[in-house]
Amino acid sequence: MGIIKDQSVKNSILSYFGVAIGVISALLIYPLNTEAYGLAQFLYSTAFFLLPFASFGITSGIIKFFPRFRTTDSNEHNGFLFLILSIGLSGFVAFLIVFFLFQPYIISFLSNLGFDQNILVPNIPYILSLLLLLLLIFIFTFFLNNMKEIVVPNFLHLTLYKIFLPIIIFLNFKQIIENSTFSLSIVIYFIFVLIALIIYTMYLGQFNLKPFSKGFITKPLRREIISYLSYSNLNIIGNTLAFRIDLIMVAMMLGFQMTGTYGILFALAGTIDIPNQSIIQIAAPVISDSWEKNDIKEINNIYRKSSITLITFGTFLFLGTWLCLDSILELSTNTKLLSSVKYIFFFLGLAKLIDMVTGVNTQIIIFSKYFKYNLIFILILGIVNVVSNYFLILEFNVVGAAMATFAAMLIINLVKLLFIYIKVGIHPFSKSTGMLLIIGMVSYAIAFYIPNLENPFLNIFVKGSVFSILYIPAILFYNISPEINLLINQYYTKVMNRLK
Repeated sequence: MGIIKDQSVKNSILSYFGVAIGVISALLIYPLNTEAYGLAQFLYSTAFFLLPFASFGITSGIIKFFPRFRTTDSNEHNGFLFLILSIGLSGFVAFLIVFFLFQPYIISFLSNLGFDQNILVPNIPYILSLLLLLLLIFIFTFFLNNMKEIVVPNFLHLTLYKIFLPIIIFLNFKQIIENSTFSLSIVIYFIFVLIALIIYTMYLGQFNLKPFSKGFITKPLRREIISYLSYSNLNIIGNTLAFRIDLIMVAMMLGFQMTGTYGILFALAGTIDIPNQSIIQIAAPVISDSWEKNDIKEINNIYRKSSITLITFGTFLFLGTWLCLDSILELSTNTKLLSSVKYIFFFLGLAKLIDMVTGVNTQIIIFSKYFKYNLIFILILGIVNVVSNYFLILEFNVVGAAMATFAAMLIINLVKLLFIYIKVGIHPFSKSTGMLLIIGMVSYAIAFYIPNLENPFLNIFVKGSVFSILYIPAILFYNISPEINLLINQYYTKVMNRLK
């Protein structure tokens, strides 16, 4: 867990810098122009949604098979980078052919469901451009993850984008740039990200496009790769149906303005699982290596430590934010609109917290010999989520999309948790898990019953401080997460040594 902890901490610090910008933007910039923000969310989410259809599942295969190709004496890695780029680009070309052949039927089908085709059709060129760029960006990102490099790729793809997006949304609000230029500028930004990632890969000495030798990829390995990518791709498709369809359906059923509103609270809820994203990215290659060695003890160690660490952070962030959410939204440039749909944050926040509670269960399954079972879980869940989104949006408007996401996340994680316990005999929970939940609920209840103050800044400070003063010392005193205690002790020692 040493390298996992180090990279996760660095990435979390960088991510929370982006979060600070994202929160400020969500409260002050995006509410000024929810339609433009909704358009940006729709373009990115749709391209991301189509990614598994155009990638042959290569993004997950990068982590899975790199240990087989890795070379320690050179950067060739037996032609691995050439192989994954070839598969990815072949998948994109195949997708384009199928898409344009069936485009009229797809548009007609969506129209019959009541979706607004005028939302999709004018934006197809931008979506396809983003699709290609995201495909290549993710290939280089996951390739670099194998070298335990997550900070720079995430900065370029995620953090820097959070700086760029509010700028162009504000310029669009001031009518300095038109909608067509707005969409094009997003595409140009991701071209920059791709070029930067390629340059960084070169800087690390890992950019080598030498083709793989025919003799290296044996028939058994070829069959294994094809089988894994096929099942993995279906898994990813199900996953996108389960967890990425909400923004797209909100856009096509309710329009860009409501998509922007949903996206603002979606962004606020996204602050909760930043530690989750960091730990998963760096833990995935370690889990893959552990399965290669059949080291169940190490997998169980990562499973438990990641779970309790993530629950500790997640509970603090979710309860603390929900406690102060009304006051936070008062600081927005459109308080009335956001306050009317604040339960979007509640359901999305719970969904993310549930995902953090179960730690790295998805990675444990997909890198094991049981990876095919995940396909059944996720495809069924994806279909259920699409249907539930459709009817819950019709019934509860934009909040219904958040409710559907919460239900989907709860179901899939319970199923995976039970499956891992039955097949592998491990689970992520301990006595500390129960103690943590008690600490969180007691701390929240005490802070909640403190009378509200009229000044939103003061109210956030008082209630947030009371909650933190109750929660944090209790977590440290009971040693809920040894990893967190160790981390704090290390930083405390460093600070004291410098002061001396």
